[in-house]
Parts: sequence; C-alpha cells; structure tokens
Amino acid sequence: MVRSIQGIRKPTFRSRLMALANSNYQIVVLLAMTNFDEIWQAKREFKLIKLPAETQNIRLINLADIYADHDGIALSDDDYLTPDLTQLKSYESHAGKLPVTRFVGADGNIVAETLFGEDSTRLHTILFDKNSRIIQINNYDDADKLFGIEKYTNNLLDESLLLNAKGQLVFRFTNYLQPQKKRRMISRIHQ
Repeated sequence: MVRSIQGIRKPTFRSRLMALANSNYQIVVLLAMTNFDEIWQAKREFKLIKLPAETQNIRLINLADIYADHDGIALSDDDYLTPDLTQLKSYESHAGKLPVTRFVGADGNIVAETLFGEDSTRLHTILFDKNSRIIQINNYDDADKLFGIEKYTNNLLDESLLLNAKGQLVFRFTNYLQPQKKRRMISRIHQ
C-alpha cells in the first residue's frame, strides 16, 4: 500500500517489489491516496522505477477501483461545481510535458485547466475562483469517468469525495487541522 508519492520514491519500495517478484508473488500495489490528484502522479512515478522485464505484470489499483461496484448515494448540487466550460475561450498548451487546455473567462482570468495524459486521456480538471485560487479538482480514470472530487478552501484541500462507477458518493474524506496542545514545562533546579 502506498499512501503518498514519496512512498514510491523511497529506495526500499523498489527493493521490496524486487524481493516479492523474485519470490514469485503476484503483486498488486494499492495507491491509497485520498488526495486523488496524486494518483496519476504516483502512476507516473511508478513507471520511472527501473524494474526488470519479468516484474512488469505488477498491477496498480486505487480506492476508486476497489469501491467501483459499491453502493453510494447521489451527489447533491452543492457537493461539487459543474461549470459549462464549452462557452469559454480555450487555449492549448504543452507546459511541462503533458498537454493542458486552459479555459478563460470574459474577464481574462483562467476559470479552469484540464490536464491530459500522454495517451490524451483526461487526468483532471482544476477549477479556480476569481482570485486564481484552486477551489475544486475533478479527477478522471483511464476511461474518462469522474472518480474523485477534491474541494479546496484557500488553496488547501478541505474534502475529497470518492465516487463509484455510477458517479455516486461512496466516501467523503474530510481534512481537518487539530490544534496541538503545548505544555510548557518549568523545572526548578535544586542546588
């Protein structure tokens, strides 16, 4: 199980995969990120690991794969934003290595940005507010189906919605900060 992109980058990750492959185990790696936008990045990092040809049958799955057939509930209108991007001016770009389509509003601000993979499949669409802050990221699977929605407040991930194959809500992951209690210890030095 991998919980972050950094987990794939650790040298021990590759060595553990090799040990399992050498022992003839069938290997499935669960990308268990609740920040769904990291999943496509983790898949990309996984491809960069130099594995021998005999270990190429390793399967990568994520939470959406596991819960695709589970029952869910319908999303409400205020669960996520669904702007009509077809009416906006769009610009194609290849900033970085992957193609990006930016959608610009009448005021000249970027309203949304869609990132595509090397095979032209949609990876995600980022929605921005009037101050160019991220407010939502819609994440898509290899079949171009929406599987996860991330909602942001002040550019910080607030909530992740995991959807099943029918587009119903299966899990709502809420990020929260819990203030840490600080205790000041005063010790008296005895002489």
